[in-house]
Amino acid sequence: ILVHVASVNIPFTSESKEAVAHIDEIEKEIRLSLQQCARKMRLHLSKKKKKEKMKSKFLLISQILPEIAKKSAEIVGKPVPPIDGVISQIMNIVWVDDQVVSKNGVAESTITIINYKRSPQRFTLYAEIPDRNIISHIVPEPAEIRDRVIKWNVSLKPTEKMVCSFRVYTDGKDFDENNLYASGIDPVNIVGVEKWEGEE
Repeated sequence: ILVHVASVNIPFTSESKEAVAHIDEIEKEIRLSLQQCARKMRLHLSKKKKKEKMKSKFLLISQILPEIAKKSAEIVGKPVPPIDGVISQIMNIVWVDDQVVSKNGVAESTITIINYKRSPQRFTLYAEIPDRNIISHIVPEPAEIRDRVIKWNVSLKPTEKMVCSFRVYTDGKDFDENNLYASGIDPVNIVGVEKWEGEE
């Protein structure tokens, strides 16, 4: 772990400037910064693990069911039935998938929301934008943009899909994943986002 301490007057332990002096205030700020990074890492890994587990289940179902439907239709001599409703019965979640493609200092972010619940779902989706990044081309029109957060009101019928997208001018900074949150829906029923703890 590399910690960068920036100041016009850094207290070093010696004239060789090989180490920063043991100052309580500096040590406290370093500790708090590391704790904040650790919390973000924990959330990231937790979200990634949960999403990968659900994604593997989803991919398995989406690969097997069409084959079963196709073979069954051949046996009985009827057209292949639609299986979206069946997937909803099995998955019973709202699936949120985000992809970020970066090129020449611009990150194209696409968020796909699919309602695999058996009933219509209404909730609010939040996308947090890193500080000092310029955003544009937001689709669809958000309900609000405030404090570096894009807010969309989502309303989906069973098996219905919604795609949100925006462009981030990264200026060479890392931006390879969205921080997504949701409110107005039980966290158990949605995969790919964290629970929104801020003001609604």
